[in-house]
Amino acid sequence: MRGRLLATALFLVLFSSLYTSLASAPAVSDRFRPEVARGAAAPSGYALYDPPLYLRIVAEGLLDAAVTAEDAALAQAASAVQAEALSLAPADPHLWAGASWSALAEGDDANALRALQNSWRFAPYSRDLAGERLLLAEMLGLYGDAPDSRVAADLATLDRYVPIEAEALLGGAGS
Repeated sequence: MRGRLLATALFLVLFSSLYTSLASAPAVSDRFRPEVARGAAAPSGYALYDPPLYLRIVAEGLLDAAVTAEDAALAQAASAVQAEALSLAPADPHLWAGASWSALAEGDDANALRALQNSWRFAPYSRDLAGERLLLAEMLGLYGDAPDSRVAADLATLDRYVPIEAEALLGGAGS
């Protein structure tokens, strides 16, 4: 009798623990289900259990749709989703790079620059972000005769890991 009671109690603890951990996952929570833009890829796989990643994918889809359709409302929706993702993972450099794109789409260069600087702050030598941040830097006019040290670091990172892309960017920047 005591064994059954203990097994039942253990099962209840396990079930409540599982429910608590999954309740915040986008896979089962309506809280993380903003409308995915038509034509955008819906998050799947690991993103279904990682709310900031899920929201980042949704924001990227909204931003792509906003740029394609030149729709300011979609750009604002992308910014709102991006802000929610940043509230969950404020040190994610990918989210900050996305926030920079969102701000650029809305015509807010000051916030785009601030977001780009945060991306650099949280991952100064990121192979994954180097090309994207260099494009952002170029759009924000950070290329020049004496490039910013963060631009130079991204160029060096890109040159080390993806030399063909670095060469194309350097050719495009006029260096």
